[in-house]
Amino acid sequence: MKFKVEIGNIKARNLPPNSSYIQISFAEQKEFTTAKIENNSQNLKNYSWRMHEEFEYTCNNKALKHDEITLTLIDKSEKEIGVVSIGMYDLATGPSHQDFVIKMKKV
Repeated sequence: MKFKVEIGNIKARNLPPNSSYIQISFAEQKEFTTAKIENNSQNLKNYSWRMHEEFEYTCNNKALKHDEITLTLIDKSEKEIGVVSIGMYDLATGPSHQDFVIKMKKV
């Protein structure tokens, strides 16, 4: 199976003050990052990364049920501070806009 994938405009709410950017791994077939929050002197709690990624995702039925997209929140010192993984099947069958909770790591 082939899917045309478009990812864009990632929004985050209630970010910790040291947040910098998000790494995205799409079923280990495609990886990219958002731009860094360069000036967070205002300690932004909510942020929207304006971006657009478009690519083709190829899989079989088994992979669709087991593959995941993983979003990892990285802080200014390049440490992982939070992560969320979403199943491909949920993405393929769900609405086009979704909200997920990032599980924060103890720092």
